[in-house]
Amino acid sequence: MSRSSPLSDSCILWPPGSCSLSSRRSNSSFRRKSTPHEKHPSSSQYTLKKGGQPMRRIGLAVALSLFSLDPLHAPGAPRDLEARVETPQTTTATIFGTIRDPAGAVVPNAQVTAVNEATGVSRTTRTGPSGDYALPLLPIGRYTLTIEASGFKKKTIEGIILEIDQKARLDVDLEPGEIVEAITVVGAAPLVRTETAEIGEVIENKRIVELPLNGRLFLQLAQLTPGVTESPRGGFGQQLSGVTGPRITVMGARESDNSFTLDGVTVMDRFYNTLSLSPAIDAIQEFKVQSNLYSAELGAQGGAHINIALKSGTNEWHGTIYEFLRNDALDARNFFDPQKKPEFKQNQFGWTLGGPIRRDRTFAFGNYEGLRLAKALTRTFTVPTSQLRAGDFTGFAPIRDPQTGQPFPGNRIPPERIHPVSRALLELLPLPNRPGSAGNLVASPLQRNRTDQFNLRMDQRLGAQDVFFGRYSFYDVDLYEPFGFVQFATSPLSVPGFGQFVRFRAQNVALNYTKVFAPELVGEFRFGFLRTAGGQVQENVGNNFGERFGIKGTSRLPRQTGIPRIVTGIFNTWGDVTFPITRRDNDFQYDVNLSYARTRHTVKVGLQYKRLQFNPDVDSSARGQFTFTGMFTGNPFADFLLGLPQSAIGSIGSRLVYLRGNEWHAYLQEDWKATPRLTLNIGIRYDYFSPLAEKRNRWANLDIRNRRLIIASQNGKTFPRELWVPGAEDLARIPIVTSEEAGITRALYARDLNNWAPRFGFAYALTADRKTVLRGGYGIFYNQITFNAISLRSAALPFFKNITAFNSATTPIPITEILADPRAGVPSWSSQDMHMRTPYYQQWNLSLQRSIGTDLLFETAYVGSKGTKLYTNNFFNVPSPGPGPIAPRRLFPQFGPGSLQTTEATSHYHGLVLRSEKRLSRGLMLMANYTFSKCIDLDSLAASVVSTNLDQDPRNKRAERALCNHDARHRFVLSTTYDLPSLTQRPGLSVLLGGWQIGGIITLQSGQPFTVNITSDRANIGVLNQRPNVLRNPNLPSSERRPERWFDITAFVLQPPFTFGNAGRNILTAPGTKLVDLSLLKNFALGEKQKIQFRTEIFNAFNHVNFDYPERFCAGTETGAPCQAAAFGRILAARDARILQFAVKYIF
Repeated sequence: MSRSSPLSDSCILWPPGSCSLSSRRSNSSFRRKSTPHEKHPSSSQYTLKKGGQPMRRIGLAVALSLFSLDPLHAPGAPRDLEARVETPQTTTATIFGTIRDPAGAVVPNAQVTAVNEATGVSRTTRTGPSGDYALPLLPIGRYTLTIEASGFKKKTIEGIILEIDQKARLDVDLEPGEIVEAITVVGAAPLVRTETAEIGEVIENKRIVELPLNGRLFLQLAQLTPGVTESPRGGFGQQLSGVTGPRITVMGARESDNSFTLDGVTVMDRFYNTLSLSPAIDAIQEFKVQSNLYSAELGAQGGAHINIALKSGTNEWHGTIYEFLRNDALDARNFFDPQKKPEFKQNQFGWTLGGPIRRDRTFAFGNYEGLRLAKALTRTFTVPTSQLRAGDFTGFAPIRDPQTGQPFPGNRIPPERIHPVSRALLELLPLPNRPGSAGNLVASPLQRNRTDQFNLRMDQRLGAQDVFFGRYSFYDVDLYEPFGFVQFATSPLSVPGFGQFVRFRAQNVALNYTKVFAPELVGEFRFGFLRTAGGQVQENVGNNFGERFGIKGTSRLPRQTGIPRIVTGIFNTWGDVTFPITRRDNDFQYDVNLSYARTRHTVKVGLQYKRLQFNPDVDSSARGQFTFTGMFTGNPFADFLLGLPQSAIGSIGSRLVYLRGNEWHAYLQEDWKATPRLTLNIGIRYDYFSPLAEKRNRWANLDIRNRRLIIASQNGKTFPRELWVPGAEDLARIPIVTSEEAGITRALYARDLNNWAPRFGFAYALTADRKTVLRGGYGIFYNQITFNAISLRSAALPFFKNITAFNSATTPIPITEILADPRAGVPSWSSQDMHMRTPYYQQWNLSLQRSIGTDLLFETAYVGSKGTKLYTNNFFNVPSPGPGPIAPRRLFPQFGPGSLQTTEATSHYHGLVLRSEKRLSRGLMLMANYTFSKCIDLDSLAASVVSTNLDQDPRNKRAERALCNHDARHRFVLSTTYDLPSLTQRPGLSVLLGGWQIGGIITLQSGQPFTVNITSDRANIGVLNQRPNVLRNPNLPSSERRPERWFDITAFVLQPPFTFGNAGRNILTAPGTKLVDLSLLKNFALGEKQKIQFRTEIFNAFNHVNFDYPERFCAGTETGAPCQAAAFGRILAARDARILQFAVKYIF
């Protein structure tokens, strides 16, 4: 059934306020190869030939964009056009080297000029007394380098390709002669990295557009990089960040610790520190994953830095029109699919266009892409049978009548005793469609996704060497997710019918001006703006179930309506698990960078300021959550039928906050060529993250040490008392003081001013030919906490009340009354350590590289990192295990178990990397890497949703030390593209036998760890997340693992009451991954500059079943009895089976 989002556009604001090369000699100044380059009549620079009829193509582009933005008339346009756009004028690189004569003596005062072959923009410098030169801040792309010196022949080197943040060393030997004589060679920078200790990988355009991509999201290609893995089950918060692609973890860092920039401007959504927009594959020139020990210029996050460069216009018009198609008729059935294959239809279509507005001066680029997806997601659930729904518990342990304390006659609940609310809720719960008591419901509801995006970019040459560009990017998502807020959780939280609608829009502006003050001094000035807006809402919004059935204490506000959440522990949850969230966030960025290159020193200094505005509104628990444990009858479902919850959660008040903050970042980086073979990278960076303050002073924090509640104030003004929760002072029962009275800032936690981050690296050429290089170094990288984590404090007295009401064992309270008294119940709490520090990572590496010839590289590396003061959010106000009532044993008896944010977690990562790369030659490009690693931490936080990350014993954080949730011991990835040679030159046959390309990606990864939890509070501390006892190693030998029994469930037993289980965190290993993705491309030439490309892509080509995590929750009541549940230890889902994708692309 088609679903449309109830979220209106009103929640989104638009628009927003040694060259080892063969040489050729000539008497002319330049000898050209048979390339499309033409010498400009009025310039010594070189540009691409002018394309025909540019204005007609611009008009076509505008018409297509207007047409394609209409979701009802989106074109089925052909797809991936590989535009021959050479360079985006932004993300930069450096060329440097030494000029010598034939005897090896240096040549001072030689003129060195680099010319961008696509745009004609040039940069000139001169060598110093040592013969060294450097050209920093060059926009990436293809260059020609010309060297002129008195008494020597002019030398020109063509085809130098610069990549993101590359330091390309080109040492040149000149020959004696007259300048009018010329030598022209074709060259490329060496594969070995002789000038930096950084670990990273550039994914260039050919791989981006030609490798098979299941989903066509560029971040999938980041997983080709050593040490990069997809976060288990994709992670949490993806819908809220708009981009529904992979969430990655890099070399031990958490998934929320990466940073993302597009053309040097941030595109990181600070809500979860995720990617806010994902440019279309055909719009990206290249991107770089900087994984470890990058320069001091980059920072503000402790994980990887992903730097994306968009295409730009050149002196020729180029473009693409494309469409990619999928259909379930061509796909294999998933392992768990019913006999009839579920629906899967996907269309991705778009265009790109770039070219000159004014030759050599002004360039334009634009693109549009749309996605239309309808995909059935097959999942397996456990739901009550018809027998149980009727109250018949025959075959189950005896259930008792809470009114008499005696067993129900016949083990049946009389029909008249079933509560009306329970009957109504059961009508919303699907019946089983498979036999048995576990995994008895298989459903395939549709996930729907409509995504539209476009980019517009203008580049302008100013004067002889200065350049300016501006870009606007737009990304809009309308998503229906049938299983609630965990997008890729293949063991969903709730049964179908209780999903969520998501609307998300990201808009990004980039302005960049590069000024050449002098040949050795270049400045870069940048402004960026990112707006992320949208939110989510529960599927049944508008269904005022609470009012219709008289459930007191639940919200009647329209946007908070829906179905209450029901938790039994023995069946899948049902009810609306999602709560409404809306937000409008702004990120303003101002950068100044200066680069000074002279002789053997290249120095770069910079300053960045950010102004942050974060405005979330979260309505949590407004419809109520009711938990049934068997407290009254001995069976949780019997308690449900009687309408007797063990506890209920509700909320009162608004969580809307307007948070404001500033960031300052400064750095100094020097790359010093200490000797001809040794380069040192020395840097220092300072990061300041101001604590977030609330604009209206609606901000509170619990001062645990002084047992008081602090509210924000400024000049004596606080948040209006009439907007406080009624009776807040009585509920708190501790003094409420203002921040000014407490002598702290209104952000309510202290500034951390000690964020100095030194960086040191070296690269030493072990051989005179510089083909064997030893590299290494150490650095510190500070990390920003997600804004979502900080905003949890909005759920605090006196402005918001999240209450937990517990039922009485002697006088049971029905579901309709348990939340009736707004002053009853125990308020829970979200607090923050007032002396929380800035998290940081220490990174180090040591690597050895060896190149063979000019196009083959081998590398081995050891990479390590240590995370310190990492963010963690855990329960506090929890008593020690013991008998009796829980509340009197708490530190604050008047409060429930609150959450406390601290920075006390740590992590350790060690990895061995083996890597090889073959640069494109003879049509073949190949890259392979193997990573052997181990990651240990105290808390993986958002790095997974498969294992609960809250501590079993909140008083003993060290007991949580275990493998990281994202630990992948072994990982091997190989990617390749090959342009097949034509088998004939005969005109007729060459059309069919020529123009073929193949590509593929092989991914092999060992399984990641997970944890077993029990569904009851055996320790009697008022919170769950406890673990059972384990008798032996529960991991079965690989030969005994089956979907029906992945691990030894008999190894887990119930611990004695008032104790914690001895089972550790993450002691089990989930299934691994084996994937082979293949592509076959056929190009039909249409003249010299146009072609039609047909593509076939096969994902999971050999249809290997990649199983998901097994069910990990169990239950029980008797000490020493097996910890059991109907589906415990079983695998109920698998990732995609074989999928075929077809595409057509027109390229000109």
